[in-house]
Amino acid sequence: MRKFALAAMALAAVCTVMPAHAQFGALGGLMGGKKAAGPDPDAAMKSGAGIIFCVTRATDLAVDAANQMLGAFPDDKVAAIKEKFAKYNELKAKRGDDGALDNDSEMLATQGLDATAALRVEDYRKDKAGVVRPAYLKMGLALGIDALAAIQLPAFLKSSVDTINSLKSNPLQANKAFKLVMIAKTGAIMVKEVPSQYNSIKTVRAIAEKIAQAENVKLGDAPKVTELSAEAMHTSEQSIPAEG
Repeated sequence: MRKFALAAMALAAVCTVMPAHAQFGALGGLMGGKKAAGPDPDAAMKSGAGIIFCVTRATDLAVDAANQMLGAFPDDKVAAIKEKFAKYNELKAKRGDDGALDNDSEMLATQGLDATAALRVEDYRKDKAGVVRPAYLKMGLALGIDALAAIQLPAFLKSSVDTINSLKSNPLQANKAFKLVMIAKTGAIMVKEVPSQYNSIKTVRAIAEKIAQAENVKLGDAPKVTELSAEAMHTSEQSIPAEG
């Protein structure tokens, strides 16, 4: 019973941010999301965990790419941003078993990406322009993942609430209900933060493109992800060069 009480508290927290999924869903078209066929907690947990893994990895990629981009600018212009990304990476190293982002990590990523997006293209260092190629490709992959998640994550949040509510009358399902709520809570945090991140990543990527054009750096096409899974992510990331 205690787990159901805890789950109920967490579920309430998820429900308070559910209206935000309309904004997130606008990135990829919420109406394109799939609706759950019934209360299957195992399927819901697997689906949610896969989506969250990929969105988490997309944020990692975006932070890594933005950090690379900072190398193309004078240190005095980017010192404060580097501090935010350093704190993000500290939290990344301490992540729990699920490897998911927490609220502090999402906020640091958002703040760092916003600040990177505000940099002036004119301030870049010509001798460091080569960093823009891998950064550009990583950001392209991150944007593709977020766009795909924009379809799937809001629909998952709605279906998870329905699934959890359907399990309330069965004490034997308390453990699964609690785990699903924890996954949904992480998804709810992402729903609030990712739209801002998405826009900032697009801006930073545009800065990379302008520098590349000025320095005749060939960027290439970012790898594409057609499904949100660890395997698909790994394959796509492997195609991105480490250096420009």
